[in-house]
Amino acid sequence: MASNRDEFFSRPSLPGHFWAGQCNLLGGLDQEQGGTWLAICRQGKIAAVTNYRDPSQAEGKLSRGHLVRDFVASNQSARSYLASLTPSQYSGYNLLLGDAQQLFYSSNRGPILEPLSAGIYGLSNHLLNTPWPKLRHGKADFERAIHQANFNVERLFDVMLDDEPAADSDLPNTGIGLPAERFLSSRFIAGGDAALQQNPELANHSNQHRLLNYGTRTTTIVLMDNNGGGRWFERNHTLNSINRTKTVAFSW
Repeated sequence: MASNRDEFFSRPSLPGHFWAGQCNLLGGLDQEQGGTWLAICRQGKIAAVTNYRDPSQAEGKLSRGHLVRDFVASNQSARSYLASLTPSQYSGYNLLLGDAQQLFYSSNRGPILEPLSAGIYGLSNHLLNTPWPKLRHGKADFERAIHQANFNVERLFDVMLDDEPAADSDLPNTGIGLPAERFLSSRFIAGGDAALQQNPELANHSNQHRLLNYGTRTTTIVLMDNNGGGRWFERNHTLNSINRTKTVAFSW
């Protein structure tokens, strides 16, 4: 799994670590709500969440990061965990959860439970495999990276650190306006001055300040074997700076 976490830089967070008191859970920590965006446990369970972009919908009462935290920290199977949820309590989400043997996809804007067969999938801020440009090209780059001889994790970092925006003609219309669609169209979202240089129209956007303080904060690569063991590689980014070298790694 190769993943980027896009979030406001002002939102307090901790990078990936084994949580105190829950030493089997490895993931970053959203210090604002106490959840996480991606986590695994030593027993092989894994979960990840993305927002579903729909500005017309009201905010949910519960944090989406709890979906990941609570599943990975529980003894429940993916099926029983999903059956226990009340999806309407959350803002729009996409959820991946399972283990090394079986992965499921769930969304409160789409399928409640979809077992995933072997293959390559992409997930952004719409339903699974929605062919947004960064997803379409990202899946192709990901497939090339994992099938090259002498596989190297650096190739997956290269896939996820691509900051090339999509052509305007390829952009989706999710109700946020063209400059914002353009800003969010690359796999790696650079906020701040870099975003303004790439997309000068942001200077006149009604949400200019918020957008320029938003971007990709964490890139994570997770490798798992059939027995639930594996490795976690993470790079954390700051506003106006892509981290291309400093990697934190864990194994279990």
